[in-house]
Amino acid sequence: MLIDVLMATRKKGGWGDEQLKQALNAIKVDGLKIKPAAIKYGIPRKTLSDYIRRGTIDKRRTGPETIFSQEEELVLVNRIKRLQQVGFPLTRDDIRRTAYQYGCTVCVAERFGKSGPVTNRAGRDWFDAFMARHADLSFRSTETLSYGRGAGLNRSIVQEFYDLLTKTVENYGIQPHNIFNMDETGLQLCTRSTNVVAEKGSKRVPQMSSGEKGETISVMACCSATGVFLPPFIIFKGKRRKEELADGLPPGTEFHMTESGYAQTATFRQFVQFFSKHKPAGKSLLIMDGHKSHVDYEALSIADANDITVLLLPAHTSHELQPLDKSVFKALKSAFYSQCKTWHSTHPGRSFTKSTFHQVFTPAWNKAASRENAISGFTSTGIYPVNRCAISDSAFGPADVSDRALEAPIEPAENPVEPAGVQEPSAEPSLEMDVEAVCESGSNDILAVPDESDNDNRSFSDGCYPTTSTPSAAAGCALPDSNCKEPEKRETSFVSLLSTPKIKRKAVKRRSTNSHAVLLNKDAVELESRKTPKTKNVATKLQFTSDGHKPKSRKQTCRQDKGKRPPAFPTPPRMKKQKKRANEIRCSGCKIAENSSEDRALGQDWVKCVCSLWWHEDCGEQGGIFDDEYFTCPLCIAKQ
Repeated sequence: MLIDVLMATRKKGGWGDEQLKQALNAIKVDGLKIKPAAIKYGIPRKTLSDYIRRGTIDKRRTGPETIFSQEEELVLVNRIKRLQQVGFPLTRDDIRRTAYQYGCTVCVAERFGKSGPVTNRAGRDWFDAFMARHADLSFRSTETLSYGRGAGLNRSIVQEFYDLLTKTVENYGIQPHNIFNMDETGLQLCTRSTNVVAEKGSKRVPQMSSGEKGETISVMACCSATGVFLPPFIIFKGKRRKEELADGLPPGTEFHMTESGYAQTATFRQFVQFFSKHKPAGKSLLIMDGHKSHVDYEALSIADANDITVLLLPAHTSHELQPLDKSVFKALKSAFYSQCKTWHSTHPGRSFTKSTFHQVFTPAWNKAASRENAISGFTSTGIYPVNRCAISDSAFGPADVSDRALEAPIEPAENPVEPAGVQEPSAEPSLEMDVEAVCESGSNDILAVPDESDNDNRSFSDGCYPTTSTPSAAAGCALPDSNCKEPEKRETSFVSLLSTPKIKRKAVKRRSTNSHAVLLNKDAVELESRKTPKTKNVATKLQFTSDGHKPKSRKQTCRQDKGKRPPAFPTPPRMKKQKKRANEIRCSGCKIAENSSEDRALGQDWVKCVCSLWWHEDCGEQGGIFDDEYFTCPLCIAKQ
């Protein structure tokens, strides 16, 4: 009676393989009776007796047979994991649609119910049961990754960066407290949406703020490998400097004004001077990304005069190789917007402006700029201590599906100040980014799953996968479905239905300062500046007479009196301004006008899309595609 009560309180099938093995081992080896073993390990007595009688130790699944066999579901699980690695994760509808398509090929589509032919998807009950059977799958939020970052972070370029970093540190004898990382981030003067406690079922939960989108303030942060932070370097938007903006900021903070509020070449020069005043004595290494504002002859001259060596990260790799991006800026923004929400609650009705920026920024900076965060950033990127395996293998997955050839690095000019051992790595031979080569290399970044292009057309009957003559397929063919195909004619699998995409992107034939890691010096920048920059060709039509002279303009006369044309009404000043604005060219990304002060400060080249829109080169790289002849802007790609 007691046993029945205990068994009734236990969930059916709530024991696992390990409990079954321990119970059978206790009965056979230790001589324990069946009833005590059933109570001890939580297995029903009759079930335990059946396993002893059959002589098996594998747990049998209860309930009806699944639509697909265990081997078929394992292939589907492997495809889900593989596509997640290369940057093309599947949604709930993708899996349901693929399952139904495969069910049609194996003649089991009718088992999905009447809604299957209508929605062309497997049922929700099947999907929920599938997720319950495979506990290694779960729902996760995606992170947007551009094609440039996905293809740029490949193993050869990252290893070149570690090689150059190691040589530079060894040849110059740079100590850990002199290895610094610098980067910029933007903070907006507004609150952000977050999770709050509200009434259940509420449709709208407003959060009061001074504006939906506030002004952006740029913060340049710098920290060392030993966890020491320099005071922040802040850039406000504006023309006239107001000294009261420095009130309440962290001690030692410097701020400057720009028309756009973003970092420019002039502000980078000022930062190098600021860095040289706060850095420790001795040779210093400053690691940063290759933004165009960082490649300046005057700034690098100041760096050379103060024993500062600049190392540029490879392009499109800062999300994994930038210590500040990895462990500081996320904490800073989280603390900043949390403080911003608190400030709005304690100052209702007031606007959050530059003059009150210090009340929110200073506590957020003191919280995020900690020694632990800085050391964690350098450790997770493998910069100090140098760890070539610090970046997880899954981060290189998106680069495996890109066939974009590697660009040869720009070799810097010889600098007599530098030691002879510090040289730019030689150009990497052309690599074909196909997944088969990665799989054959023996790297452990890819799961041992059936994959890739030569396997995508392989059917289950090839030997690697279960044959289509499974019990589930045979059972399905008893009631043929109108969408079913003949088993003898089909050659398909989850691998062919969910094949790994191959990204076809041509390499851009244009100069790139840091397609690979570069040890920057002023001589290399001067050599690059001597090259003729790209200019826009504006065709002008001039009419000449037969003798080569420009024809004289004829006076226009009225048809009525054959006299001089009466003067036209003067154009209002406002209309002239509108006409002028209509003719000027603006970047479709940052909205900066051509030949404006902001445009000259950026110093970027202009490119024209096939849709006749003009873009700055850096703005076009954020989602655009360059090839040998044409440029496709992000707006055109979004329409596709």
